Amino acid sequence: MEGDHSIQQVINFVEEATRSLQEVAYAVNTGSMSPSLPCKPECVYFNLTTRENQRFCVRLTMRGFEVVGRDHDSLELEDEPDSGEAFETVYSLLDHLSPSYRASFHHALSDRLVQLEVSVVCE
Repeated sequence: MEGDHSIQQVINFVEEATRSLQEVAYAVNTGSMSPSLPCKPECVYFNLTTRENQRFCVRLTMRGFEVVGRDHDSLELEDEPDSGEAFETVYSLLDHLSPSYRASFHHALSDRLVQLEVSVVCE
């Protein structure tokens, strides 16, 4: 029974990371699950490239989203004592990492509001 719970946790972390990457695809250059770092019951790793072309490896755990490397598939920050800042959402992580994220977010929100306004007017 315990083994089934661990498998479910991995699936949930993978699903959460995948969903998070899909939700912010408009605001990053690239985002994908790490092909070389393992999915463990307690965490998964994914890679991000910001609009500023900065590359990061991010770990998703129960603590949240943590930058663990300054390049894809890199863990050089994982054991540094001051690097352990965890973000509750992928949005707060990007807000911290990418100055252009806010502009992308506001632009996407404005576009969506215009679409809603047009659909209300047309009805």
